[in-house]
Amino acid sequence: MASEEGLGLYALADRIRRHPELARELQVSALAQEVGEHWREHSDMLAISEEMPVAAWIVKKKVEGLIRPEEPQVEEPGFDLSLRPPWLDEALWVLQEQVQRAAARWDRPGQEIVRPAAPVKDSSPWKLSWAYPNVRPKPVPPERRVAREVEPLSDHIRSLSEAVARLGRVNLQASLADRPRPEWVARFLAAVHLWHTRAVEVEQSAAFAPIHLTPGGERREFGPS
Repeated sequence: MASEEGLGLYALADRIRRHPELARELQVSALAQEVGEHWREHSDMLAISEEMPVAAWIVKKKVEGLIRPEEPQVEEPGFDLSLRPPWLDEALWVLQEQVQRAAARWDRPGQEIVRPAAPVKDSSPWKLSWAYPNVRPKPVPPERRVAREVEPLSDHIRSLSEAVARLGRVNLQASLADRPRPEWVARFLAAVHLWHTRAVEVEQSAAFAPIHLTPGGERREFGPS
């Protein structure tokens, strides 16, 4: 389907066909810049190949208007999108051939044919069999399973909830003192989860002050019912 820029190009060509004197007033540089920018936006040249002969015809009329006197010209067929001029198929075929030729790829010549290596001096099946342990592929070590270093988040949520219910007030920073650093993030996420579910209340007197957890009100459950 022709683009909006292509439709404008056909309309300009039709006006010049009806009124050839308009070609003298045409600014070819502006037309070339506008059409060139429009064509560069399309990666597929076949989609805009029908516009190229029309643009060439407009430039040709501009040149004829500058170097030739006005002469009565035979009326040419209009550029109607529903009517394809007879020369358009030939121009389209030439452009398609050029695009295919430009997009053609040739494989680079590969390396020379690999020939079998020369036999080893004084080799024999007996000697080769003795050398096999030194050149055989190394076995892949079996998969090993290691214990998980950090407790799952559900365990932190349960232990922190039990501590708040038992003590009534828990200092979150103090509860991390006897735990390894990888568990600090999980402990903090557990506190955030309990606060979102209203299982605990969060108290902090100032920025960067210790965070205390106290029993909350009505508990909310998150997730599908």
